[in-house]
Amino acid sequence: MNHETILYFADADLSDAGSGAYKASRFMGLDYTGSGAADFYFKNENFEEGAEDKISVTFSGNFRDLARAVAGVINSNERFVTMSDAINSVYFSYPGGTLSGTPTVSQT
Repeated sequence: MNHETILYFADADLSDAGSGAYKASRFMGLDYTGSGAADFYFKNENFEEGAEDKISVTFSGNFRDLARAVAGVINSNERFVTMSDAINSVYFSYPGGTLSGTPTVSQT
């Protein structure tokens, strides 16, 4: 049985506009988009509306530290990692920073 890491994002009302659980194997990349903002990219499994899902988040600290921490999570043996849960105010923390706010999902 494959115990793959799942990365979880939830906006304030669990709408499709900001919520999702993504397999680590679907992770495509992480881009710095400006002061305290980044986009996660995951391969879309159903390909109905787009080829990939983009999850926009805010973070504190250095982008390099965030990228290293995300790489660690992707390659970990953890089964479920909450990255950004605006409903319960639970956010992924890493040395030097944390994710925060409400994530937004769009398909590209």
